Amino acid sequence: MDAGRIDTSYHRDRRRLIEGLQSGGLLDLAVLHAFDVVPRHMFVPDAVRHRAYEDTALPLDHGQTISRPAVHALRRPSSRSSPVASTPSRRCPSWRRLPGEDSPTSA
Repeated sequence: MDAGRIDTSYHRDRRRLIEGLQSGGLLDLAVLHAFDVVPRHMFVPDAVRHRAYEDTALPLDHGQTISRPAVHALRRPSSRSSPVASTPSRRCPSWRRLPGEDSPTSA
């Protein structure tokens, strides 16, 4: 995927997720935009890729899961060094797209 282009193959699913997050009370436009441009389907195994934009946790390898999007929205780091999850491999990739947020680093 070209880093400068937004992948449109999951556009409807992504819009449905964003609308669901908004109706659930998420109003932070920067966070909603991050969910709109980060290709969540690229972070889940092929077997569950069709469910990537559901607001549900999905299985990853080795018994791990990727948290549901609503949980990621609640975990927005307050600074670049704030942890989003317990290990660097589990950080929310969406935050890289937020204004003023680089890739989170370990605390």
